[in-house]
This record gives sequence, structure tokens and C-alpha cells, in this order.
Amino acid sequence: MIVRVWKARAKAENAPAYRAHLESHVFPILRSLAGFVGADLMERVDDDEIELIVTSRWETLSAVRGFAGDTYENAVVAPAARKLLSSYDEDVSHYEVTAECKS
Repeated sequence: MIVRVWKARAKAENAPAYRAHLESHVFPILRSLAGFVGADLMERVDDDEIELIVTSRWETLSAVRGFAGDTYENAVVAPAARKLLSSYDEDVSHYEVTAECKS
């Protein structure tokens, strides 16, 4: 399994709108893609901003390419989301899951 990790920051008043964008626009697209396993949004208050971390899980790197294209190391950030973010990483990181513990 591959985990794709991306980080961004938003003003506290914009974080709920970013979360709503992710849930209403991005998650439905992800669910329709072959090899998509799941995704999470994590938030942390950091001074006057919210740090956002989005992780998505994929069966293979080929499945990631199905979402992000051949330049899969680049972040996929829609214009509507960019307006809500103070800053965001232009690149993403990919990790292979090598051990896992479930309840």
C-alpha cells in the first residue's frame, strides 16, 4: 500500500470551508478511482492558523498516477482550494506501508 501525504495551512476561519471542499469535491472523485483505498484530513491548531495534513492510501503507485498523472510527486490543488489556503506544499510525499497494526 502507498500513502500519499500533503501539507497545507489555512487561517482558522477558512479551515472549515477547506474541509467542506475536500468532502464535497475531492473525496467523491477519489472514491471513483481504481486502486483508491481511503483518505484522511488531520488538523492541528498552530498559532493563528490551522495546519492541515491530507493522507490518501492507494493499492499501488500506478493507482496514484491514475489520480495525479505522471507528475504524481506534484500536489493536486484545485483553484477553489487554493483560495482557502494560506500556504501549501507544491510537492507530496509517498510512503510504502511496510508494517501495520489494526484493532
